[in-house]
This record gives sequence, structure tokens and C-alpha cells, in this order.
Amino acid sequence: MSPEHLSPSPHWWAAPGSSDFLAWVALVLVLGGLFLVMYLYAVFDRYAERKSQATPLKTTIPTLLLIAFAYEILPPLAHFSYLLPLALIAAAFARDVMLWWSPQHIAEAEEAAFEAHEARKDADQAS
Repeated sequence: MSPEHLSPSPHWWAAPGSSDFLAWVALVLVLGGLFLVMYLYAVFDRYAERKSQATPLKTTIPTLLLIAFAYEILPPLAHFSYLLPLALIAAAFARDVMLWWSPQHIAEAEEAAFEAHEARKDADQAS
């Protein structure tokens, strides 16, 4: 068959050895979208970390967000055993428990209770 009898090539087809502009645009858009998703996650993670400072689960909450993000971005992780995320959650929860029951926290609670007791005692003596 001679070349004049062939139908014209589609507009999206790139000849071998030539550059494909549409592929570069698509690659930039995909990488930009991935960067945007990671940026928004980082902003939300920072917000959640600030809000969780007063809670006893200040490590567990960001860990849960990280696991959800990983499973959202990398769907092949769904084929892994659920023991991996459960182990991460258990480790984060154990860290939160240790932070909650640390000697410094217990000392602060005892000091606050002592000050409250002293304030009640002073108020009873004044009346």
C-alpha cells in the first residue's frame, strides 16, 4: 500500500523519535496533582497536630491520618496484611499512654491537686 492511500494519523499520535507534548503536559499535571495532595495533607496534619496537643491521643491521631493517606495514595497497600497498620496504631497508642502517664504528668497532677487542697484549706480558715 502506498503512503497516499493510508488514512491520516490521529492528532494524538507521535511519530517514533519525536517528542510528545501532550505526554509532558499530562506528566506535569499528574506530578502537580500529587504535590497538591501531599501539600494539603501536610497542612491538615499540622492543623490536626495543633488541635490534638490537648488530647491524650496526640500521637495516635496523626498516625491514623498518615495510614489513611498512605492507603489512599498507594492502593497496592490494600494487599498487605492489616497487621501493619494495626501495629503502627498500637505503637502510637502505646506512646500516647506513656506520655499521658509519664512521671512529669503525674507530678503536675499531684502539684495541681496539692494547690487546690491548699486553696480550699485557706478558704476554710478565712471563713
